[in-house]
Amino acid sequence: MKSIKMMMITILMNLVIFFPYEGKAQNMVLEAKQNLVNKKAELLLAKDYFNNRIDTYKEESNNSKNNEPINVLNTAIAENDKIIEKIEKTIKIIDNIGIVDEYKEENIENNNITKRKYNFSDGNDNVEISKKISDNVLIIKLNNEIILEGNQVVASNNKEAVKTITIETNSEKTKNKYNFKPHFSGCFLGINGYLNSDKKNEAPNEYSFFEINETRSLAFDLYLTEFHGAISNFCGIAGGLNLQFNHYAFEKAFDLDVVDGKLVADYSHLKASEFKRFNYRIMHLSVPILIEFQMPTNKDLYLTAGVLGGIRIGSRTKQIYEENSKRQKNTNRKTFETNLLKYSFIGGFGYKGIQIFGEYSPVSIFKKDHGPEIYPYSIGIKLNF
Repeated sequence: MKSIKMMMITILMNLVIFFPYEGKAQNMVLEAKQNLVNKKAELLLAKDYFNNRIDTYKEESNNSKNNEPINVLNTAIAENDKIIEKIEKTIKIIDNIGIVDEYKEENIENNNITKRKYNFSDGNDNVEISKKISDNVLIIKLNNEIILEGNQVVASNNKEAVKTITIETNSEKTKNKYNFKPHFSGCFLGINGYLNSDKKNEAPNEYSFFEINETRSLAFDLYLTEFHGAISNFCGIAGGLNLQFNHYAFEKAFDLDVVDGKLVADYSHLKASEFKRFNYRIMHLSVPILIEFQMPTNKDLYLTAGVLGGIRIGSRTKQIYEENSKRQKNTNRKTFETNLLKYSFIGGFGYKGIQIFGEYSPVSIFKKDHGPEIYPYSIGIKLNF
């Protein structure tokens, strides 16, 4: 019993001693990594801004031989890239390697300043994270070279270039002008389908004639206008106005009619043997709003997600058949008990100007108890202009 009791006391003492240190270590490491990630994002923004400044100087000084501003910015870009490389290397070591040295609190000679320090090493490179308790400033070193001190870049011998980087990243112009351009305007081409109330991809029992041919049921959206705003250099909101054309091609021979406010199949116009094609089309004027996330390492890769609200502006059926060996067409323009308004969830992912894009609406195409309870979706390719 005594040995068990001593073991429990030892475990409790270890918990009391090491848990606070683990907490402090974890907090410091997370803070260090966040500082590095934030600084990398700032430097990438600065690089884009430098390049824009260079283009502006070139346009304004076509006949000028003074290239000094351009040379200064090119030097700053080169130094910027070196610092980014060091930051990426530091983050990689922190992510992949555990803490090598135990938690330390030490007094620096002469100044009597207490600081905490943690070391990481992969055998070739060493990262040290330390913080002075007196002023709470976090210092990050790579191979004994200070990378960041607080939020300031130190990892450079070119002080003028770092000064340029610091001025540009802290300027009001760069703070207020994010280099963000969404992938919004363009057109969408896809296939249509629907889910019934049981979330199955089939027609409801009462409306078995509503079976569609998805390969011929096409969706087309045309984006007419665009507005957007940046949240950061890699994230923003975009919206606008678009026209939506949803075309449904049916497998069976029938026409649509409304009897006592309810949608029914009408077989009076033709025999099944004469049937060629029956289509239904519904058009909406819609307002999509999307939030877009671009990859910080490659802004050509992105994800979008959002909502869409629309109002029906037209609908019609087209029945194509043969009569006396002649092709006939019967078009009927009615609302067919469709809902006037709709909303949908939309989203996709893409590379450059091409997206895999989709839409799903939790609102049935037809009014409740007036037609089949079906919830439309579309999926396809969106091309950005």
